[in-house]
Amino acid sequence: ELPEAARIGTSSLRRKCQLLARRSDLQIREIRGNVGTRLKKLDEDQFDALVLAAAGVKRLGLEDRVVEFFSLDELLPAASQGALGIEIRKDNVNVLSLIEGLCDAESQSCVVAERALNRQLGGDCHVPIAAHAEMQGSNLILRALVGRVDGSEIIQASTTGPVEDAAELGLKLGLELLDMGAGDILQEVSNTNAG
Repeated sequence: ELPEAARIGTSSLRRKCQLLARRSDLQIREIRGNVGTRLKKLDEDQFDALVLAAAGVKRLGLEDRVVEFFSLDELLPAASQGALGIEIRKDNVNVLSLIEGLCDAESQSCVVAERALNRQLGGDCHVPIAAHAEMQGSNLILRALVGRVDGSEIIQASTTGPVEDAAELGLKLGLELLDMGAGDILQEVSNTNAG
């Protein structure tokens, strides 16, 4: 429902390529700052819409500002987006024993697959790579994509396998995407970011 050439604020190349693949007329503009700062810019009519992580908006109790939530078919998230981790010293067994019960095995398996894929592709937060894993019974389903920043090409693939093979599934899917041409896209983005 956004007008032609609507101004969309996001700081993510991953979101940018997926949005432009859906609507090439959009004017994607970079936006920085916390959620409050971004919403203020929207209210000041600097943008027609913002694309933000739903988890952060919900956590801040600002769901009433949301007009639409994207489905996974419309916009895949970054690898491990929304997953929380606790970092401790490796040798601190006391703290480890206190937090071990907080580990969610399903989430951990999904994160392992997504991170393995991202590692295989050499991804970081400055490249248009998306990945999402979910459990279905004892199987893990992993979907991923790599896209040109201008949205002109999106390379997508998915795989399914036993949850105990989460890392291998991520590595395998990463290789499949590279075989499909994702490496060329990522090299192009890397060269642009370096220049």
